[in-house]
Amino acid sequence: MTIKTKLMLNAGIVILAVAAVSISSFIGMNSIQGKLSYLTEKSTPYQVRRPATSRSSRRQRVKRKNRWRRCNRARRSSKRSRVKSSRLRPHSQR
Repeated sequence: MTIKTKLMLNAGIVILAVAAVSISSFIGMNSIQGKLSYLTEKSTPYQVRRPATSRSSRRQRVKRKNRWRRCNRARRSSKRSRVKSSRLRPHSQR
């Protein structure tokens, strides 16, 4: 095998290696582009809507909780007033 043949074979191998790297890079870039477009077009609007939905449901939970507290507070206070009024009445009127 002459030096010229070895150089030509080496050049061919380098060209094939560069082509393989270029093709794999191109395929990888297309894959990333597809995932990026999915992220920006479909997923992000959902993520933007999600905090608003979460905030409104959180508000509703707080309102329910406060309503429950007020209701219980009213029950406790009315129970206390009944107890106080029964203590004030004479034993014969209970």
